[in-house]
Amino acid sequence: MELSLLILAIIAAGMLAIFWICYLIEWRGFLMAKRWESASATIVSSRVVGSRTNSGTMTGRVFSPEIIYEFEHERKALRGRKIQFGGLSFAGSLARAKRTCEKFPAGRVLPLYFGPGKPEKCVLLPKDKGGLWTMGILLFALSFVPALFWAFFYMLKA
Repeated sequence: MELSLLILAIIAAGMLAIFWICYLIEWRGFLMAKRWESASATIVSSRVVGSRTNSGTMTGRVFSPEIIYEFEHERKALRGRKIQFGGLSFAGSLARAKRTCEKFPAGRVLPLYFGPGKPEKCVLLPKDKGGLWTMGILLFALSFVPALFWAFFYMLKA
């Protein structure tokens, strides 16, 4: 039992490290986007996608907005899906997914930003930090999970 808690704590810490690295990459993209090129994008599809979940403590349906936009770069038609850095594409409530889709209805034309020479790295709202803050708060809270495993490990040992 003690060894399994220790192993679980190590695995949790490793997974958390990977999530933090991904989070920092998102922040890097946010900071770099200030120098990105822009183009006009047209929303071609805006819909709510539902999926079933059955993961131990959570059972039911979760919903995500699926926003697809199209733009042209160097006479080449391209598509993108990223709305902002760190969020708006994660699963949640039906109401939240619908609100997001209402903000980006099919046919709407809006500015799009992409990395210099990298039109595949595109985003609609590069200056919106909302998703990054949400991810950061969640990761900060989850950062205590490995410490709790360690605490239980030492309590069992005593």
